[in-house]
Amino acid sequence: MSAVIPVTQLDVLKTLNLSDLTGKAGVTDLFTSHQPGVLLWLSENTTSASYDEAAGDSQSAAISVAFKLAYSLIMLNKTLEFLNLNTIGKGIIESTGMDAHKTQLITQATIEKKKKQLELQALKYLNLYLSPAGKRQLINIEGRRKNRVQCAILCEDDTEQTYNWWDIDAFNKNLWSDL
Repeated sequence: MSAVIPVTQLDVLKTLNLSDLTGKAGVTDLFTSHQPGVLLWLSENTTSASYDEAAGDSQSAAISVAFKLAYSLIMLNKTLEFLNLNTIGKGIIESTGMDAHKTQLITQATIEKKKKQLELQALKYLNLYLSPAGKRQLINIEGRRKNRVQCAILCEDDTEQTYNWWDIDAFNKNLWSDL
């Protein structure tokens, strides 16, 4: 990872619709400190040829757009928790009530869920340029959502037990093991 993807903080803020944070010292420092982690993520999850092209002066429009969007999404992924704690003293609001004094900030669970969504979206933008590690990560994130099997079993005492399996093979093994 010797080259830097040419994406400015202003580009990131515009892409993420956070233009009102432009020039804020805390946000600028936050993005600057997390840039190495974003670049490392990009270099680990994309092929070296595509990363080098994206970091070069003569990249194609398609690779430029894909890497710019992915860079922005991963920057938000890496900084979301900190932005929630320190966004001009307000945090990221999940909902507001009729009264301005009643607001609810997003929770840690919501942050973790959103971070996975951001990473999945970034991987999808980079789909054509993914390294084997990036492809595994994409399958890992998508697999947790797509391969879920849920089964409800009625017991002799008329109670219902619900089981969730994330892997169809584990489901079949558990289903037939007691028979």
